[in-house]
Amino acid sequence: MNISEKHPQGGNLSELDVVTNRHPQLTPAHPLELNWNYHIGPEPFYRADVHYALQLSIVRDGEIEINYENYRRICHAGDMWWTFCWEPHAYRALARRNFIVTFTINLDDLGEIGLLGSSINWLTPFSGTPAKRYCPHNQTERNYIRQWGTRMLHIYRRYPASWQAQCWLNFHSLLLYVIEHTPEATGTQENASDVRIYLERLRPALELVRTSPVTPDLQSAASVCHLSVSRFSELFRKALGQSYGHFALRAKLGHCAADLKNGRLLLKEIAQRHGFSDAASLCKAFRRVFHCTPTEFKA
Repeated sequence: MNISEKHPQGGNLSELDVVTNRHPQLTPAHPLELNWNYHIGPEPFYRADVHYALQLSIVRDGEIEINYENYRRICHAGDMWWTFCWEPHAYRALARRNFIVTFTINLDDLGEIGLLGSSINWLTPFSGTPAKRYCPHNQTERNYIRQWGTRMLHIYRRYPASWQAQCWLNFHSLLLYVIEHTPEATGTQENASDVRIYLERLRPALELVRTSPVTPDLQSAASVCHLSVSRFSELFRKALGQSYGHFALRAKLGHCAADLKNGRLLLKEIAQRHGFSDAASLCKAFRRVFHCTPTEFKA
């Protein structure tokens, strides 16, 4: 069974209705959301999203096509996909009946399970390119993931008073399972404690990105953390596996997409608001990520 298929030309995100969502309901007291969706397929359209929070989705039944900005994957029952912060993504149901379980996680609280979690880099399953993120390798692993998702639904429905605590612990147990079954993650655990410290230093900047309608520039992000630009950039890359510029660009384009949807601002005003030198620069960046111009997206 072919569970992963890369398309050289990538997904056509011009077909997508992208909805930005910051998940304000996620808090330290409630760091995780559990949702499920049932779809009758096959669907001719994608359901798309871009947001600050981390996400994990599991196909309990059916067949789903997941679409990132330059990568597609066909997921069957028991397969899963991961979404990093401000990463445009979409999916559509391919089978007649499809059931998906989705977990939305607050990045700032990931790994908060006491001292036992201090030596583990919990971001490992979410980081890296979509093609390198864990997806079950065989039917045994698919059965395990599918049963795990079903068990989380059972906890949610049967234990309303304590479901969050139980799911939070079980979620981290799944991350451990994934890290152990990801060959690329073997060498990442040595610096897990350092990564945790780096994230703590970067927390003010991440909070600023999460809450501000306009993404802060590199200087502002470094300043709020009381770090030099060079040191901030170094820690950001070590902790999140990408540059702040790449992270901030996705966040800015997510905000631009929201502004385009409400139609209250001109394109040049949106470009100015989000730190682009002009409308042409915004169009170039927007096309690179969404594979369409802002005008085409709005239309």
